[in-house]
Amino acid sequence: MASLPGEVGMDKRLTEQQRQAVEALLAGWSVREVARLVGVHRNTIYHWLKQPAFQEALARAEAEASTDPALQALRAAAGLVRGLRVSGDGEQRGGSNSAANP
Repeated sequence: MASLPGEVGMDKRLTEQQRQAVEALLAGWSVREVARLVGVHRNTIYHWLKQPAFQEALARAEAEASTDPALQALRAAAGLVRGLRVSGDGEQRGGSNSAANP
C-alpha cells in the first residue's frame, strides 16, 4: 500500500499543523478550507507558503503524488467530495447560490 505524503519525505522542521496543511493542499483544498482544518487564520497559511521549509515539503509531496497512482486517486476523490458538498436546500456551504438568491 502506498504511503501518504506525511509518512514519507515530510520535513521534520514542520509542525503537525503544517504537515496537515501540506496534505490538505496536496489534496486540492483551498487555503480557506485548509486554515479551518488546521485551526489557523488563512493569512497563516499564506505565510507558511512563503517559508522555504514549507515550500520544499509541499514540492516534495507533490512530486511523490505525481508518481503514485494511489495518491493521484486520493487527490481526485478529494476533489469530487469538495464538488459535492451541497446542503439540502441546494445552497453550497460557504457561499450563496446566485440563482436561488436573485
